[in-house]
Amino acid sequence: MNKATQSALDSWGVVVAEFESIVAIADSGFSPETIAQARQFLDFASTHCSIPHGVCKGYWPTIRVSWETPAFEVEIFSDRLETYRFRDGTTDIKHWDHAPGAPYIADLISELSAKE
Repeated sequence: MNKATQSALDSWGVVVAEFESIVAIADSGFSPETIAQARQFLDFASTHCSIPHGVCKGYWPTIRVSWETPAFEVEIFSDRLETYRFRDGTTDIKHWDHAPGAPYIADLISELSAKE
C-alpha cells in the first residue's frame, strides 16, 4: 500500500473497499476461508475498533490490518488470527485459532480493546 492510499483510509467504507480491491486481483492466492475470515474481522472491527492506518496483503496469502498508534497489527489467515503489538523494539505475538463464522472469544476481544 502506498502512502496516498494509507492516508485515504478515513472511514470503514474505504477500509472495506481497499480490502475488496486487494482480493479482486486475479493472482492474489487468497483461499475462500481467508476472505471470509477477513470480511468477518472487518465487520467486527468496524464496531469495536478505530479506523486502521492500513490494510494490505501479507507475505503469505493473508490480510494485514494495522494501526499506527499504538503500533498494532492483525494478520488474518484462513484458520486463525495473529496479533502483533510492537513496542520498545520488541514484538508481542499472539495466535488465535478461529474458524470463519465462529464468534470471537473474549480474550481476543480484550486484546483488540487493549490496542486503543
